[in-house]
Amino acid sequence: MRPYRPLMLAAALFLPAPLLADDAGREPADDAPAFEILMESPQPEGWPEPGPAFEMTLKHFPAYRAAVKEGGNGFWPLFRHISARDIPMTAPVEMDMQDSEEGYRMTSMAFLYQSIEVGETGEAEDGVEVIDYPAISVVSYGSNGRYNQERIDEILADIDEYLETLAEDWRPTGEMRIMGYNSPMVPSEKRYFEVQVLVEPVEDESAEPATDPDPNAE
Repeated sequence: MRPYRPLMLAAALFLPAPLLADDAGREPADDAPAFEILMESPQPEGWPEPGPAFEMTLKHFPAYRAAVKEGGNGFWPLFRHISARDIPMTAPVEMDMQDSEEGYRMTSMAFLYQSIEVGETGEAEDGVEVIDYPAISVVSYGSNGRYNQERIDEILADIDEYLETLAEDWRPTGEMRIMGYNSPMVPSEKRYFEVQVLVEPVEDESAEPATDPDPNAE
């Protein structure tokens, strides 16, 4: 069982809810050329490069700032927010998703600031809130195309198997997100996304806890 709830998805713009797609991402044949990741916008400062495609990787992300709009597709309020402040568009666009009987549904959307030094946190106009998020580590798998619930579940199953090989050092926190790097203007087969499960270090329970020295000891 994978209690990866709530789902944190970062994906292409204007995705409908529920999140359903006819063409799932797929791995290329052995003789196919390497998949080239198309970056339409820069990432926030200090983020690891996206990819490599079709490989499991352990990634570490620094703290970041994001403008968040609750209640589903908040593209236009978020776009007006960054436009009014001359904040550049970045990739990916982050969306909070929930799993329902009808499929994955968007519950919020976020635009990432390029740096935590840009702007300030707090409530803004049109229900937008600027929030700082802490640094995180993830196990990530990248693929191409659009994705549906079946595709996401397939990748999560593969990530579960990979997590078993890291069990001595890392364990899942119970959260998952998808990082999508391309807009609908890019042909489906050329779009790139990453499914990421958040992880945390496994503490050494055999180590003795540190104690403060006795100030009265000779």
